[in-house]
Amino acid sequence: GDVVVTAGDSSFTSNAGSQVYLTGGTSASQTGGRVFIQSGVSTAKSSGVIGVVTPLSGTNGVSGFMVLSTGDSSNGNTGALFVGTGSAASGRGGSLSVTVGSGNSGSGGDVVVTAGGSAGGSVSGEAGGQIYMSGGTSASQTGGRVFIQSGVSTAKSSGVIGVVTPLSGT
Repeated sequence: GDVVVTAGDSSFTSNAGSQVYLTGGTSASQTGGRVFIQSGVSTAKSSGVIGVVTPLSGTNGVSGFMVLSTGDSSNGNTGALFVGTGSAASGRGGSLSVTVGSGNSGSGGDVVVTAGGSAGGSVSGEAGGQIYMSGGTSASQTGGRVFIQSGVSTAKSSGVIGVVTPLSGT
């Protein structure tokens, strides 16, 4: 059977709905507890889907925002964040799409990819983080392509592509 966990509703206009927390345990001397969310396994068909969705907003708001982030570190490196699809033994690897929804008022939403900066700290001379874009490797066919295309406009000029190296330091 299903397991359903639902927080309480609020029918008052000044109160928000209740919240649901999934929290791993705290440790004073070792690694904190883990939180795993795993879909169901199938021995014959596809494994189950995991959906993390903020639903439609009401008439006077925006749909909820989503944060997927590793925490800060007071001493040492922060955790890494991996987003990817698995490898296929006999088929294609899954695609990965990052998409900003369309709107009908104002400018479209941005996609911002920024590598980490370096403030020097205890290790002087460290460079800022790098951004790599690479097409896929093929053992028997043409390697994957890399396309960079500006936006299309049906009424004005198409978008600009700028490749700039900024001013250097002293």
